[in-house]
Amino acid sequence: MIGEYPMPKDWKAALQGAQKLGLVRIQGGIVQLTPVGEAAKQILPDNLRAWAEVHQRVGTKSGKKTLAQYYPREAALLRLLLLEDKIVRLIIEGLEKSPDHTATFAGLALACDQLDHALAPIFFLLPEAVAELQDNRGRIQWEKAEEKHYRSRSYYQFKSILKHAGILKPTSLGADSSNIWALMV
Repeated sequence: MIGEYPMPKDWKAALQGAQKLGLVRIQGGIVQLTPVGEAAKQILPDNLRAWAEVHQRVGTKSGKKTLAQYYPREAALLRLLLLEDKIVRLIIEGLEKSPDHTATFAGLALACDQLDHALAPIFFLLPEAVAELQDNRGRIQWEKAEEKHYRSRSYYQFKSILKHAGILKPTSLGADSSNIWALMV
């Protein structure tokens, strides 16, 4: 039934991502489309061959373009779904306050903390780093944060999703480009 569709090895994580976006409801071993999922179904390609083509053209490997570049309508739907997420809105607001709507990961963390002291550490820092970097008032001392304190693995995945949705620019600004977050304006 799946044919040439490139199923992810961890398809349960992909299913949980669909649940987080509000597309499906998972109850025990049953997965059902939500009303949002039913609406999205009307917009998205409805066969596996079309989705296999999407995966062949779009990717994270060097030289591959984003969903927003190849499939702007589908990326717009992803963008709408992502804009419901508090972290996504916080990142956008943080980048809007940054010069040229561009920031390093550490700079973005600081900008987001200025907007929301409770939410920023949850996204940007490892749990054990929060305790290490808090002052006696419970505020994060961002100037003491080192690379080891940040959630680097999850932020790369999150950044990739935001690029595919057309929220972030696909940056290629030299050797340190993976650390640059640039808002699409």
